[in-house]
Amino acid sequence: MLLPIQLFASAAVSILTAATIRNTAETYSICSRKTNDGKDSSILCQYIVGDTIAVPIGKSKDDIISDLKSMRRRDLLEIFKRCEVPDKLSIIEGEWDGLLLNNNYVLTSVSAFLTNKLFGKNKLWNGKQFGYVKDKCVGINRFNENGDSINKVHKFDYSIESSIFGESSIQLNYSKHQGLLSLWKTMVDEVRVLKVPRVETTEAEEKFDLILLGVGSMAWSGGMYYC
Repeated sequence: MLLPIQLFASAAVSILTAATIRNTAETYSICSRKTNDGKDSSILCQYIVGDTIAVPIGKSKDDIISDLKSMRRRDLLEIFKRCEVPDKLSIIEGEWDGLLLNNNYVLTSVSAFLTNKLFGKNKLWNGKQFGYVKDKCVGINRFNENGDSINKVHKFDYSIESSIFGESSIQLNYSKHQGLLSLWKTMVDEVRVLKVPRVETTEAEEKFDLILLGVGSMAWSGGMYYC
């Protein structure tokens, strides 16, 4: 006979296993499809025309971030798959505020625990910084510490590489900046750019605001299909 704690543990493992299989199958389905299957949510329908991204006219950067926060994981991957990869990495240079998005039910909480409690050592993940160190593209993660101050830790190298989502992405590789036994040794992120047209611009101003969308995984947890 199983004790209550054993029943709880068994149920938890079953739920996590089922959720993991679902996420992996969902990612594989989206990556392997060459055309949209038409199963879009009402929000996603505003952003996709055929197989291309079309940011709704009149929506601000904040409006779009609000939409992204309310989207399902499936919708977010559909958006990510269609986002651009910049020709020059310099376009993302600087500091970027960040937040965690939907990862399907219980795995959203698991992702938050891994990112904030373990990766961030009880600090809330707050985005990334991209730059150069001795002419090499090197970035670092940002975490909120004591409310206002930002703590920067966990460096990564970044470059444009091929992607399971088609064509290429900006790939963030942590291996050279982690110890041999580190949980994060095999971590790889992929980043793409969502361009938001500005309503009013002058000749000298950029005509787009940029939003970075990213996915990430570790080899030991299943790789990018389990992002």
